Amino acid sequence: MDIRLCMIKIATASSNEYFLSRLPVVERKLAQGGVRLAATLNRIFSSLAKLAEV
Repeated sequence: MDIRLCMIKIATASSNEYFLSRLPVVERKLAQGGVRLAATLNRIFSSLAKLAEV
């Protein structure tokens, strides 16, 4: 087997392992960002609704 092909397979396996090991962190950070975004949008739209009532 060509040594370059072996090196590519090793690098790909390492990349996949790294990606999979960090996936829980990425998912948690995305969820936290979604919660912060939802809170911000709730504040914005509740303020607009109060202004519309006046």
